[in-house]
Amino acid sequence: MTPDPLYYLSNFKEAIAWVVERNRDLLNAQELAFTQEFMALPVPAQALLVRLVMRRGDLFRRSRINYPEIGGLDSALAPLLGLRWIDPDPGVSFDEFFRLSTRKELAKAFPTLRSRAAKWKAYEQLSVRHNEVATFGQWMATDEPVYRVRTASMATRFRLLFFGNFHQEWSEFVLARRISRGGSECSWRSAYGSGDSKAGANRCSIAKAPT
Repeated sequence: MTPDPLYYLSNFKEAIAWVVERNRDLLNAQELAFTQEFMALPVPAQALLVRLVMRRGDLFRRSRINYPEIGGLDSALAPLLGLRWIDPDPGVSFDEFFRLSTRKELAKAFPTLRSRAAKWKAYEQLSVRHNEVATFGQWMATDEPVYRVRTASMATRFRLLFFGNFHQEWSEFVLARRISRGGSECSWRSAYGSGDSKAGANRCSIAKAPT
């Protein structure tokens, strides 16, 4: 059987549906609207958003967004830009610019930087002099877009309600489901905290299937 290239999207939708079904009263109007608008998006836009919220941080260079299963990036981006879920030209702090850039790019952007300084040394030299916010293009004189995912905190909220903690990542759900298909068994259960809290705490236990 051919693996589904959009398995991560199916898993994300399942998690969102689980949260809405069991914890609707914990969701505000904006969060409920997000679920409805997300489900109404074209599949490529859904897949792109999920790919990005599963990555670390909320800023992404266009050159580092490459998902063949999604298809054309511009087509997938368009609905997300229309909803303003992605900012196509965000303000970027120096720390953010530093994380997005290579050592070679930093040397090009700041010619006074010592040519052989390690990247962490470059940060020490530059960070004390730069506390401004600018676009990525202004920092580095480039036309390459950088995108900020404005729904990242929303996805974190749903992840908290699904797992019941902050230390588990979406990738753990994806990994568990994929291992399940590979011969192990993954069981999900809902565990509720004490008191009046209904925040779901999903626990995935992965055990070898009986041989």
